[in-house]
Amino acid sequence: MNVKKRNNSIDLFRYVCALLVVIIHTEPFYGGELRGLGIFLKEFLSRIAVPFFFAVSGYFLFLKIDRDGKAPLRSAWRLTKVYLFWSIPYLLLNLWVLRNDIPSFHSRTVSDLFLHGSSSHFWFFPALIYATLLIALIYKAFGWKPLAVTAVVLYIIGVIGSSYTPLGMQIPGLSVLYGWEHFAAVRPSL
Repeated sequence: MNVKKRNNSIDLFRYVCALLVVIIHTEPFYGGELRGLGIFLKEFLSRIAVPFFFAVSGYFLFLKIDRDGKAPLRSAWRLTKVYLFWSIPYLLLNLWVLRNDIPSFHSRTVSDLFLHGSSSHFWFFPALIYATLLIALIYKAFGWKPLAVTAVVLYIIGVIGSSYTPLGMQIPGLSVLYGWEHFAAVRPSL
């Protein structure tokens, strides 16, 4: 019998990070005497949540790859089905709101669905689906070794593009990426 083991440390930190994501979006303690605590919680401490969720997703994906090389494609397909299922209410709402401007609905909805998420809080799904497909391609073509290097390079590109965008705009090649209109969806306001 195949018994799945839980990793209690990961489970515990997932709960903590879920609370941190709520803090990112609700900005508690931002006013009054606790403003400093609010800034610390939202702008510093909470910023570990999303990278942690990506890392955990990668960890569990690598466990599956170890047993089965086709796991990334199956995971990407499973994520896509969940994403599309939960996107239906938002797509219907967008259709209702933009019912008198169907061309606007079509162009906005299609780009959002594939680039930003069907709703602003669904941005995580396309990012995770693309990352999973990238892992599948790299693993199929080159095996394990390039995955770690790719992860580090993409992490550095992401950090420069979000926290150090003015520096990144000085780097040829990366400046094109950071200046792309859709990249602004993931970059904080400057």
